[in-house]
Amino acid sequence: CLLAPLVARSRARRTFTSSMSSHLQYLWAKMESKTALVILLPILLRYLIVPSPFSGEGNYHGSKTAYGGDYEAQRHWMEITQHLPISQWYKYDLSYWGLDYPPLTAYGSYLMGWASDILVGKESVALLDSRGFEDPVHKVFMRSTVIFWDAVIYFPAMYLICKRLYQGSHDKMLKHWLFAMLSPAMILVDNGHFQYNNVCLGLALSAFHFMTLRNGIGFYDAIGSILFCLALNWKQMGLYYAP
Repeated sequence: CLLAPLVARSRARRTFTSSMSSHLQYLWAKMESKTALVILLPILLRYLIVPSPFSGEGNYHGSKTAYGGDYEAQRHWMEITQHLPISQWYKYDLSYWGLDYPPLTAYGSYLMGWASDILVGKESVALLDSRGFEDPVHKVFMRSTVIFWDAVIYFPAMYLICKRLYQGSHDKMLKHWLFAMLSPAMILVDNGHFQYNNVCLGLALSAFHFMTLRNGIGFYDAIGSILFCLALNWKQMGLYYAP
């Protein structure tokens, strides 16, 4: 009889603990599903643009010296970095979309050219013979490379910024992150017209994040400096963000 209240209290505690655990699991699952939806939405929107025309498609610009526009320029850089030694990357046939972005872009083009050779076919990056190459599969590949760099560089960088600005409010953080990811200007220029500006922007944002963290020995400052140097080495436009 003396133990009955203790047993009842113990059972009540276990029931409460079990109920709280189930509730927390439900909230966690709900939060995770919301986060997943917020992440997937910008990616799906970008993929909706895949079939749309790109810069210079069908040689729209009608240039007599170089076919197409920025899309062909980026493809051509994949072509030359795949077949020429590094010493020739910035010297080869400058009249036809000569490589004029910093070295990190060139190495990025090399990696994407390697992937295009495997996934699309050698004809997509064949030296000289691939000039003006246009193919539906290749278009999907090229559009996907922009989305890949967005997901690897730009998305996480903006997440760091939003998480820091809206501490204590997961929903508000997700909302502002989503607004940034759905910026029409970003999507139209990088995913529509065809560019990789968000790589430079993502690296610069990451640099600013680390440079403004407090630490006594300058470790985060060093990381920020490295990231900003990478931003500049992807695209000289990154210098605009310096002030």
